[in-house]
Amino acid sequence: MVRRGSRKGLHPRPGNAPKLTEAVAAHVFDGEPPPPFLVQAFDYKAWNGDPGGLPLGMFPPMRSAYNAYQALNGYMSATPNRGDWIARNPAGWDFVANVIADRKGVPR
Repeated sequence: MVRRGSRKGLHPRPGNAPKLTEAVAAHVFDGEPPPPFLVQAFDYKAWNGDPGGLPLGMFPPMRSAYNAYQALNGYMSATPNRGDWIARNPAGWDFVANVIADRKGVPR
């Protein structure tokens, strides 16, 4: 359920992208339940949805969650050949390396 005119519900707060990325990382690395925006992105992809049919402000965080999932899951799925994955996906590796550093508390 989406509440319009309210910051509650599914609408992200400004600057919430790091928390969304942390939630996606917890899902991929730790097996935590997926965050709501990622679930919605999966549903959206499965049904070939039209972004114009979404409430205002829903598509960007869904896209961000899905992109984070694709990069993190691609890295985790490439277990025996992570070096090859890193070579083929330098931008993805930059993102994954930053997420891993943030999870370890390494300052950038």
